[in-house]
Amino acid sequence: MGHPSLRRLMLAGNSLVPQAAGISPPTPIVDRHYCNGISRPCEYLVEVDTSEERFGIHLQIDKLNRTLKISSIDSGGLIARWGEEHSEEAVALGDHVLEVNGLRAIDEILAECRKCQVQRVIFKRAASILKANSRIQLVDHRDQPQAKGKLGKTVQWYGSMMRWKVRLDDGTVLMCRSTDLCPCDAPIPMEFGVGEMVQSQSLGAKGVVCAAQATGSPQTVRVAFFNIGLREVARDGLQLIAKEEGTTEVEFYVFLEKGRGAKLGLDVTALPDGCLQVTSIGRGLVQ
Repeated sequence: MGHPSLRRLMLAGNSLVPQAAGISPPTPIVDRHYCNGISRPCEYLVEVDTSEERFGIHLQIDKLNRTLKISSIDSGGLIARWGEEHSEEAVALGDHVLEVNGLRAIDEILAECRKCQVQRVIFKRAASILKANSRIQLVDHRDQPQAKGKLGKTVQWYGSMMRWKVRLDDGTVLMCRSTDLCPCDAPIPMEFGVGEMVQSQSLGAKGVVCAAQATGSPQTVRVAFFNIGLREVARDGLQLIAKEEGTTEVEFYVFLEKGRGAKLGLDVTALPDGCLQVTSIGRGLVQ
């Protein structure tokens, strides 16, 4: 795995020392994740010399991701001064240490950090660290390579298996390694609640959601449409009809499944405008 190469500067003591003249820096290999078609680097390289002083950061173990997380940064320390000189690559609270001088195991990283030497540290931004309910894109999967590129979200981390339970937007559930996933900010599919008013452009009809998730398919919603009745329609084909701010609802909808012999249990009377007014409610479905 590569990583972005910053300007070849090292913090030695209190001064920035450029790389010796005549020595060309290696060609940077940029490590970028692609989420929803957008390239976003999430790892960055910091080079400091700890021969005379320490990093000036405090770490804690993130058991979920098996990495070291920065819990505090000392003002005036090497890492803090690096950030003053490299604002875009400044180390921030919550960022994770992935690698030091090519070593990635936690115990090896800690041992390496204690040495007086030039330290090449790869950090990962806190925003790119996976958590439950993180929006993700599947960048790899051994068992289902055809799912590569699909979007979804993390559900739960199973430490014994070292896998994330992931639910893709198409309803597929997978067990994935952390390296199979890339956090991204792609929009989450619209969720509809029971009783919300929706509109279907394809059907040219409005209706009310009566089941937020149809049986067997998380991509469809059961809607009671006015005039055309009950339908199961694709979630992405619906638009929420927002209630205007400050308005008071004077209409509401009740959807009942009426079996043979069942009665609503309503007594009504006709009004001059053609509407029916409920005069009493007896034993029945409505009650």
